[in-house]
Amino acid sequence: MEGAKVAAGLPEPCAEMLLGIFRASRRGDFSTVDATFEKLLDREPTPLRDMLAAEPTLALQTQQK
Repeated sequence: MEGAKVAAGLPEPCAEMLLGIFRASRRGDFSTVDATFEKLLDREPTPLRDMLAAEPTLALQTQQK
């Protein structure tokens, strides 16, 4: 996956970061939220799944920049 992103013009550090996020997500690293996060935000955090569902083109916009 990383090689394909780099070949498509994405800088290697960005491809590595995206791959790291993907792997962490697959491991379930983002499945729990510490209560401190809500205190820092002063609101309930929005799950990444909900953000991506609301803005499905967000990933595409980021890749095009």
